[in-house]
Amino acid sequence: MPLEPMQPRGSNLTSISESKRINRRNEPFFFVLDCSVRVSNELGAGHPRTAKFSVVVVVISSFLIGVLLSLVLIITRNQYPSAFTNSEDVKQLVIALTPLLATSIIINNVQPVLSGA
Repeated sequence: MPLEPMQPRGSNLTSISESKRINRRNEPFFFVLDCSVRVSNELGAGHPRTAKFSVVVVVISSFLIGVLLSLVLIITRNQYPSAFTNSEDVKQLVIALTPLLATSIIINNVQPVLSGA
């Protein structure tokens, strides 16, 4: 039985970092999932006021997280493009589009909570 060739060391590191990236991308989903379970449990227990309060708390929390992230982007909009590119044209375009990105972040933080996705 022939031995399989050894894989380069970087392949394991790549798979670990890819796994971490996928997990970070799903964190907002888990937040929404936890909130949906909380609301379902409260409704199932016959506590509609508590369920309504839970929805309000989650929407406000998601909104504030979005506002915080958006403020960080807007405050650092002249600095953070340099981390991704050296082109002055691209930097100026990113600076111009940062308010749109900030608005999108706020909307995308609240929308999944309201839809229950």
